[in-house]
Amino acid sequence: MTFSGSNDADESGALRRRALHAFDLLTGYHQTLGLAVSGGSDSLSLLVLGAEWARARGRNVVAATVDHGLRPEATAEAEGVAAICEKLSVPHAILTWSHFGRSGGAPGQAEARRARHALLAGWALSQDVGIIALGHTRDDRIETFLMRARQGSGWHGLAGPLPLAPSPVWPEGRGLQLCRPLLAFGREELRDVLRAQSLGWVEDPSNEAERYERVRTRQLVARLEPEARERIIRIMGAAVEARVAALAGARAALDL
Repeated sequence: MTFSGSNDADESGALRRRALHAFDLLTGYHQTLGLAVSGGSDSLSLLVLGAEWARARGRNVVAATVDHGLRPEATAEAEGVAAICEKLSVPHAILTWSHFGRSGGAPGQAEARRARHALLAGWALSQDVGIIALGHTRDDRIETFLMRARQGSGWHGLAGPLPLAPSPVWPEGRGLQLCRPLLAFGREELRDVLRAQSLGWVEDPSNEAERYERVRTRQLVARLEPEARERIIRIMGAAVEARVAALAGARAALDL
């Protein structure tokens, strides 16, 4: 008997059930869910689990990859995502950012982020998609908490990325929602989902560039003990509850 194999299968099944439940909770009435897929392990896990959810629930998923044109490999990576989507029978689009000539130098991360969300919002409108799923994970939550704590953020900022939120761009993202079904999952357990299907993922070289605060924070998180991670998640959970309560109070006041 191979007990370890049985345990692996049980853990994989439990993860999938939890993930599908998260998709259920966040997508609501939307028949079609958009998936933002970069080719990294987090977003490819989102693609695999999102496609499985759609099949199980009789829903539709469509995917898009933004090619920022900032690295020579980016186009080939986007085409690699397209090939995986074809295997999963998920319609896919490559969205290209024509940033050259818009500013004097190379675009920064903030500019690239805004452009990415604007392109996704335009694509969502063309596909009649009202909600897009992003592949942020539990690890991203912890990284965000530490970065914002270092910057002196209050409870509102320490709540981190919310499971459901409006698009951050205006007017392109008007009426568009973003959901994050994978916030309760660790990066490594999600990579096990990909390994089980013999799917590789892209490692962005910028993820090793220590000039970026996110990279330095990720290295710090990798050294944290499990107990420290759990404490951070509990603090973030309390901050999320406070933020939701504040929003509910504001809405109630506006309805008076």
